[in-house]
Amino acid sequence: MIDQEIGNQCDISVRVLAEYVYRSGGLSTMTFSGISGAEGTRLHRRVFADLRAQYLPSSVETEVALTGEYASDSLTLCVRGRADCILHSPDSNGERITVVEIKSCSSEVDTIKSILQPAHWAQAMLYAHLYLLLREELHGIYVSLRYVSIETLHYAEELAYVTRDEANIYFANTCAAYMSFAENLAAYKNDRDQTIKAMRFPYATIRGGQKVFMNDCLAAIAHRDLLFVEAPTGIGKTISVLYPAIKALAHNKCDKIFYLTAKSSTRHVAEKALDDMRGEGLLLRSITLQSKESLCPCPDIYCDAEICPFAKGYYDRLNVGIKELSASFSVTPTILKKTAIRHSLCPHELALDYSLLCDVIIGDYNHAFHPRVKLDRYFNQPELHHALLIDEAHNLVDRSRDMYTAELSLSSLLAAKTALIGMDARVDGYLADILSYFSILGSSIRRDEPAFPHVEKEIENSDVLTSGKFRAARKTPKMLYKILWKFCFYLRPVLDSIPAGELRRDILQFYFDARFFLSVLELYYDDSYVTSAELTEVRGLSDTAEDLIISLLCLDASEKIFSDLTDKHAAVFFSATLSPTVYYTSMLIGEKHRDMAGILRLSSPFPEENLRVGVYTDLKTTYQERNFSLEKAAEAIYTITKGKIGNYMIFLPSFAYLSKLTDSFRRVLSSASDSSEIMAQSPTMLAAEKTAFLERFDNFGKGSLYAFAVLGGHFGEGIDLVGERLSGVIVVGVGLPQISPQREIMRQYFQEKFGDGFGYAYRYPGWEKVLQASGRVIRSEEDTGFVFLMDERYNKQEYLSLFPENWHAITVTDPADFA
Repeated sequence: MIDQEIGNQCDISVRVLAEYVYRSGGLSTMTFSGISGAEGTRLHRRVFADLRAQYLPSSVETEVALTGEYASDSLTLCVRGRADCILHSPDSNGERITVVEIKSCSSEVDTIKSILQPAHWAQAMLYAHLYLLLREELHGIYVSLRYVSIETLHYAEELAYVTRDEANIYFANTCAAYMSFAENLAAYKNDRDQTIKAMRFPYATIRGGQKVFMNDCLAAIAHRDLLFVEAPTGIGKTISVLYPAIKALAHNKCDKIFYLTAKSSTRHVAEKALDDMRGEGLLLRSITLQSKESLCPCPDIYCDAEICPFAKGYYDRLNVGIKELSASFSVTPTILKKTAIRHSLCPHELALDYSLLCDVIIGDYNHAFHPRVKLDRYFNQPELHHALLIDEAHNLVDRSRDMYTAELSLSSLLAAKTALIGMDARVDGYLADILSYFSILGSSIRRDEPAFPHVEKEIENSDVLTSGKFRAARKTPKMLYKILWKFCFYLRPVLDSIPAGELRRDILQFYFDARFFLSVLELYYDDSYVTSAELTEVRGLSDTAEDLIISLLCLDASEKIFSDLTDKHAAVFFSATLSPTVYYTSMLIGEKHRDMAGILRLSSPFPEENLRVGVYTDLKTTYQERNFSLEKAAEAIYTITKGKIGNYMIFLPSFAYLSKLTDSFRRVLSSASDSSEIMAQSPTMLAAEKTAFLERFDNFGKGSLYAFAVLGGHFGEGIDLVGERLSGVIVVGVGLPQISPQREIMRQYFQEKFGDGFGYAYRYPGWEKVLQASGRVIRSEEDTGFVFLMDERYNKQEYLSLFPENWHAITVTDPADFA
C-alpha cells in the first residue's frame, strides 16, 4: 500500500490512501462491477471530449499530476496521483476552478446519495488539497465527484465548495489515519532493502552467460527499457531475471516486480527461486495469483456481491485477513484460499488487496496485458513504474492476439434470450434485432453467399473473403455496433432485478461479451483487425448442433503491447525460443519499434557434445504425403533407437497423425518381437492423466519407453525430464499450424506488412514448437541425449538458417547412419 520508501519518506498513491482509510462494507454491486479497464479508458476519453466541447479546450486540464506531503515524527508521507480533470470556468469572482473525479458505473443513477462511496469522495477531496498547494492565491476550490454511465454518459454529481482550511484538515486527518500502518510498512521496507543489499547470489556457481544476462536485465530495469533475451534451457533464466530485479527494487528503480507466465505450472519455478534467495537472508513479500474462477468458493453465485457471503461485509473483515497473510512472506494460492475462507473473504479480491503489500507478483500474462482483466490498480496508474519479467515470451505472440480479439456466439445469445424474454419490451426488441442479424448472416453462409453485405450496408461482396463456412472482411460492423449498443443501454437497468442463478449468469455472460465487443470497436479496431463470422459444429451428448461465432479478430497485437510498455514499465522478454529475433520483436513490440529494444543471445552453458542432433531428409510428411510415409517414419524411429534402452518422446503435428503413426509403430515393434512400452497423448487428457503420463518417465533402465505427443501441446514445453528420464526426442514434421481461413488471413496480412506472409503465419510458429520440443532433452549439466528431426524440408535453407548455433546437426538419408 506504500508504493515506495526512501529513507524516512514513503510514497503512496491518492487512490490507495483513500481506499485504505475510507472503504467499508461489502464489495461493489453491479453498479461498479464488471467494468474493465478498457471500458474505463473509453469512458474517460469520451467525458474529456464532451468537456472540451462544453468549455474552451484550454479550460480543461486532464490527467493532472499532483503531489503533497504529510509528516509525522518518524516518517514523511508523500501522496501522489493524477487528478482526472481540472475545470477552469468564469464566474462573478473571475475564475471558478473545479477538481473533477470521474467514476465509471454500469447504470443510470437516480440520486447521487444512492451510490456515493466515501473512498471515491476522499479521492476528490485529496486532489483538491494537492491542487490548492500549487495555487497559494486560492481561498478554496470546487470539488466534483461524477458517476458516469458507461452506456449513456449521463452522470450524477456530488458537488461542493471546499475552503483551503477544510481541504487541509481533511488531508491531514486522512494521512494521520494511515500513518501507523505506513510506519509498519516503512519498517518492513527498510529491513527488506537491507537484506536485498546484503544478499548474495543464492547458488554456488554462476553459469556461463548468467552474469551478462543479469547485468543486462538490471540495466533494462534501471532505464525502463525493453530487453529480449534468448537463453537456452538450463542456463537459469528465472534466477537471472529475478535476482537483478530484486536488487533494482532496493534502489527504487521500480515499484513492483511482475513475473508473468503462460502456464500456472511454471510459476512454481519463480516461487522456488524466491525461496532460495530467502535462504540467503532475503526478507521480501511475494504472492502468486490465480484466476478468479479457480479460487472462487461459490462459483454458482457468479460473483453476485449482494448475496455472496464472501463479498458482503468484505472490507469490515479485510484487515484481519491481511494481517494473517502478512505472517507468510510467500503467499501461494493454497495459503490464500485457506485464509480467505477462514475469514469469509473473497479469495480473488483478497489476493489483489494483499498484492499491494507485496514486492513480487507472480501471475499470468493477462494480469499485465489483457484489456479486459489486467490489474488496473497497477497498470492504469501512470505514476507507477514496474519491472515486467515475461517468461517463455514466445507464448505471448498468440496469447496477445487472443487478448484483443472479441467474440459473440449465437449459443450465448440464445441462452441470454431464454433468460431475458418478456422482462422489458425494449430489450426484447433489440434482442430480436441481434438474433435477426445472426440469423441472416448464418443463412447466407449456408447458401454459400458472401453474407456480410446482407447485414452491413457498407460491406460489399468484393470486400469479403469466403472459405467454406467462414467469412471475413476488413471493415467494422457498424450495424452490429449500433444494435449492440442499444441492447446494452436498455438491458443495464434490468440486470439488478434478475435473481441470482444460472439464468442471471447466462445474461451477464452475453452482456459482458457485448460490452467488450463495443470496447474493441471503439478503442482498438484498426488495420490489424478483421471482422469474421464462422459456422462451427458443437458436439453434444447425442447430436451435433451448429453455432455461429462473430469475431473482431486481432491479427497483430504488437502495437498494443508496445503502447502498454513504452515510457511506463521496463520489460524483459526471455525464452529459449526467440529466434528469429526479427519475428518475435516484430510480433511483440512492432516492426517500427524493434530498434528500441535490446537483444541478448546466450549460448548453452553445457558441453556441446552432450546433445547430438540428426536430420533425416528422406521423408515427406506434408498433409498430402504423410499417410503414404507412415511405415517409413515408424521404421526410422525404431532404427535409431533399437538396442538402446531409454525413454523417448516422439512429437507429431496433430492428434490424427499421432494416432496413425502410433499404430504403425506398434506393428514395427510387433514384427521385431520387441516388448517396449508405448504411451500416447490423447486430446481429452485430464490433469491426473497428464501427471501419470510424466510419472511413467521415472522408470528407466529396464526397457524402452516410446511416448507419442503433439507439438505445442502440454508435453511440448515446460516439463523437466532430467537425466535418464529422457534419452531423446524425435520430431516428425516441421510443426506448421493447420491451414485455416484465419491462418490464411494472417498470411495475407503479414505478406502485405513484412513481405513474408508464409514465414510469419506458418514457418516461424511451427519452428517455435519444434525448438520447444527439442528443449526437453538437455535440462542440466549432466544430461546427454539426442534430437532427431524427420522431414525433407529440414534440408532447405529457410530451415537450416533457423538452427541454433550450438546444433552441429548431422544430415542423413538413412536413419542407420545416425544410430
